[in-house]
Amino acid sequence: MYNAYLLNNDYKNAATTFKKYDSIRDMLNIEEKAVNVERIKAQHEYELKQKLTALKQEKEIWFILLYW
Repeated sequence: MYNAYLLNNDYKNAATTFKKYDSIRDMLNIEEKAVNVERIKAQHEYELKQKLTALKQEKEIWFILLYW
């Protein structure tokens, strides 16, 4: 629509259409960023659980070696 208005020298409607497009694009970017944040949080939680599991296993091994 924006390009059609520009071709017809209707700059007022072209500007209005572009503003609408720009606001929609910004909303989509915000949603995408929120999804990325959630993905990063989930990945961090998974890595943290993996590290905690590894530490518990290491602790158990040391306990067995010390008291065996």
